[in-house]
Amino acid sequence: MPKHRVRRRKRQFNYENQDEPIIDEEEKCKIEFFYHLLDTAINIAYRMASEIDADKNFESIPKHRVRRRKGQFNYENQNEPIIDEEEKYKIEFFYHLLDTAINS
Repeated sequence: MPKHRVRRRKRQFNYENQDEPIIDEEEKCKIEFFYHLLDTAINIAYRMASEIDADKNFESIPKHRVRRRKGQFNYENQNEPIIDEEEKYKIEFFYHLLDTAINS
């Protein structure tokens, strides 16, 4: 039997509006704590920025950052036409000639 048991509690729902859970005092205290923690962190960052003369405009609510996944190979994503004539010559003729010479 595990030493630590996690107490699980079923959420109670409002019968008038089924989507909104009833928030008890403990959850209200947690929400208030995290808002206070966020405000404290922003105030500390503001003070540190003023000490080093940095930009003091901070976002009060952080925005969701778009997560980008890098492809496996960089050359697969480049579908742009080659503009430089020397580079085009190297890719289309010289590298093809070298590849044929190496493989023969």
